[in-house]
Amino acid sequence: MKVLSRRAALRLAAAGPALAIAGPAVGEEYASAAEVFAAIDTREAEVAARLRVLARAVPAATALAESVLRDHERFRAERAKLRRRLRLEPAPAAFPAPAGVDADLQALREALDRLVYTHAEGLPAVRDPHSVHQLATHMVEHARHLTVVDLWLERERG
Repeated sequence: MKVLSRRAALRLAAAGPALAIAGPAVGEEYASAAEVFAAIDTREAEVAARLRVLARAVPAATALAESVLRDHERFRAERAKLRRRLRLEPAPAAFPAPAGVDADLQALREALDRLVYTHAEGLPAVRDPHSVHQLATHMVEHARHLTVVDLWLERERG
């Protein structure tokens, strides 16, 4: 039996509240790392499209959108390296924008929720420890973004 290091246990504990906030999502099973990466790319593209629309409609959201989109750029570059490591095809150059994207904060929250869960559900199919670690790190960052949106929604409701 492998024992978690103190650092690993602290990381899990830190991620736990953010993942608990995410709530239930429909489960997916992935057969390969390629499927996981494709799903992450698609979900991340939806979040990016929703952030851009929200930033145009609500100027106060611009800083958040820019920050999250910078994170997405970094994640895409890191996934490209992981794809090469795993000998997977490169990601498509562009993803079509999802239809019906509007400046709905709740829809952004739901898209982020799906993105976090895609990471969590996809990790077992990746199988490479380095890649799993990198994607888990991205998942925690996306969960952090989700928490910020949850706090914003809570403030608007209260």
